[in-house]
Amino acid sequence: MTHILIVDDSVLNSALAKDILLSSGYETSEIDCGEDLQEQLMKQVPDLVLMDIQMPGMSGFDCLKFMRADDRYAAIPVIAFTASVMKEDRQAIIDAGFDALIEKPIGFKDFLNTIASTLQNLAK
Repeated sequence: MTHILIVDDSVLNSALAKDILLSSGYETSEIDCGEDLQEQLMKQVPDLVLMDIQMPGMSGFDCLKFMRADDRYAAIPVIAFTASVMKEDRQAIIDAGFDALIEKPIGFKDFLNTIASTLQNLAK
């Protein structure tokens, strides 16, 4: 089963993403801050990470930089999962190395399509 790690400091956003993913056949785990990322990755390496950008402490950008610098985690696709962004912010997210972007509030179909297409690109 495909395992997705959700990293989001919003309990509501994390719960919504978890419910959608579980009902669609994915397995999930959740953490609410970037500081817990390394410990969580050591417990279980996910197939994909859904990463909030704006979090207290380590931002999503910091977490992505950590993952890309470690050979054990560098190839894991990471999707930015963040509130509506301006055009220049969207480009900064892609330039930072995120594999895709899902904007909140989410559309159910677009959310699942982005997850599926990112995982499909990994399989290629």
